[in-house]
Amino acid sequence: MEKRIEIPDDNYTQTFSIVTERGMNTVRIKDGAVSMVEADCPDHLCEHSTPIHRLNDLIVCMPNRVILTLVSE
Repeated sequence: MEKRIEIPDDNYTQTFSIVTERGMNTVRIKDGAVSMVEADCPDHLCEHSTPIHRLNDLIVCMPNRVILTLVSE
């Protein structure tokens, strides 16, 4: 599954959930950065990742098999 979201400017804010067969992750876009704010995985390591704001930065939730990255079109 792939979900692409356009971030028009640094003032754009959105929170959404990604649900897979392995679990759920909640993602927040705020102040030009993307962060994983909640996960129902056992280790919750992704919740402690630094928000990403540069192209090709990553946040990974291995147990739920979710990868967040910033790309340019």
